[in-house]
Amino acid sequence: MKTFYFSPAPELPATFTGYCELHKYPLSVKKMYIVEQVLKMKATTDLDTLRNNVGQYCSGVSKSSVYQVLQWMIENGFVQKNINGHAQKVLYSPLGNRTSQ
Repeated sequence: MKTFYFSPAPELPATFTGYCELHKYPLSVKKMYIVEQVLKMKATTDLDTLRNNVGQYCSGVSKSSVYQVLQWMIENGFVQKNINGHAQKVLYSPLGNRTSQ
């Protein structure tokens, strides 16, 4: 599928797209870009870094869009939310066992 971002929509793991279809969670192209970056995370990261990574591929994505997708992924067991010590910085880390192909 070609998108208005002039690049193909990202390929997501079949287990993830199947889960979304089963639970009637619509995957727009923006959400697909966000989910792709979340699933690619190798380490724990914060919202701003994740937003910047998504922005490299999809400039029309706001921080609130990234946050909403992260919240859904946390509620459904794809991502874990952690608070980092005294700085009270919220960090996110992927839970790889849910999306293995």
